[in-house]
Amino acid sequence: MKRLLLMSVLTLGLTACPQTTTPTLAVPSGAATLDGRWTGEVRQYLSGGPRTARSPQTVYNLLDEGGYDSRRTFSILAQRLDSGAVLSRMKLSGMPNALGYRAPANGAPARLLVQSRSGTQVQVEERDPDTLDVRSTWSFSLTSDSPDSNMYSENFTLDGLIFASPDGQRIDTVTHQPLPVHPEIQAQLSRTAGQNGHLSWSPDAQWLEVTTYVPGAFGSGNFRYDFIRNTDGRTFSGAPLHPVGCGLRGSDSWSRTILGLPDGGMALTFQDGVVELRRADGSLRQAVSLGGCGRYGFWFGGDVLSLEGPERTARIRVADGVILPGDLLTPALPSLNVTLDMQATYISENNYESSGTATVDGVNYTLNAKATALGITLKPQTSPVRRYVDWTGELRRKDGTVYATLRGGHGATEASQSVSLQLNEPVVGFSYSGSLKR
Repeated sequence: MKRLLLMSVLTLGLTACPQTTTPTLAVPSGAATLDGRWTGEVRQYLSGGPRTARSPQTVYNLLDEGGYDSRRTFSILAQRLDSGAVLSRMKLSGMPNALGYRAPANGAPARLLVQSRSGTQVQVEERDPDTLDVRSTWSFSLTSDSPDSNMYSENFTLDGLIFASPDGQRIDTVTHQPLPVHPEIQAQLSRTAGQNGHLSWSPDAQWLEVTTYVPGAFGSGNFRYDFIRNTDGRTFSGAPLHPVGCGLRGSDSWSRTILGLPDGGMALTFQDGVVELRRADGSLRQAVSLGGCGRYGFWFGGDVLSLEGPERTARIRVADGVILPGDLLTPALPSLNVTLDMQATYISENNYESSGTATVDGVNYTLNAKATALGITLKPQTSPVRRYVDWTGELRRKDGTVYATLRGGHGATEASQSVSLQLNEPVVGFSYSGSLKR
């Protein structure tokens, strides 16, 4: 009996710790090897966060370009909303955090707003929306020496009239003065500081979005999402009022953002692709399904909700919930078409070289790349092992001068290359990223 028990334990031990097969990659015949023809597109990088602003005719993007040689450049890129044509581009100093557009309001002219912060000092540049030149600058101080790490807001509202500050303030961008905050919201700002949860203002800065962690049994737990209306201090739950799709459960099925509507109601987006239009008392008026699974970002203008999701854009007429025909205009960022014709040569179990021609927007360059495999020949470990091959090379003109540096990476089997292209000369607009396929 003891012998059987011992054999069972050994068997379980062997089952729980299976051996890991080390992946191999044939050079040059492997599908993932940088060999043969590869084609794709690389685009300029738009940093995450509140980095886009819109006027009726123009979209402004805040680009964050990081270079291999420690260059890091922030710039504003202005494009026509209808065609995507580049109108202007300007390099910025410092490290901006947010971008906003304010239409002419209360005697103030139209302005493009650029916000940055140093410690507790917040600075806002007001720029001409056409030339991008700075017309004025103003600043204010945060109310705390250490902004509340639970407050996630640092952005302009979609109309550019309010700046939501990381200390919970709402600043009028015309008068530069703080706007009133309901006592219930002020109390919530004080209660949440230092706790396990976080706060943020809604895109229109009329609602405080409250995220709270609710502990469960055996160390499990869930998040709940609530919204406090600034006009009256009432709290509304982000729990869905429609049958949830996409197999979502728990906090994944809740809405995490809200937007006020002109009739006093509210719109909430959900990860199953549904937008709930609710009345002022929080009851459900209509659930509009956009199809697919994914959370949409949105803003309001006139009587239309504009939404951007992971796979599509849409416009909803708020009065009756009708999805309007046509996609939302969203210009693509500047891009370059890249084709590689390469020949790979095996060097060692960790290295290979590849040389050939790179064609960038119709212009040919020579490319010599050196690839280093990381993790592919590692021995089995109890923790996951990163397995990939990195390569880097220079694109040279016929006279031998360097046009750009091209870096990429691939695995052991998939015929896909993740690449980044850094031009050697421009001060702005030098960094692109994308993927290449066979």
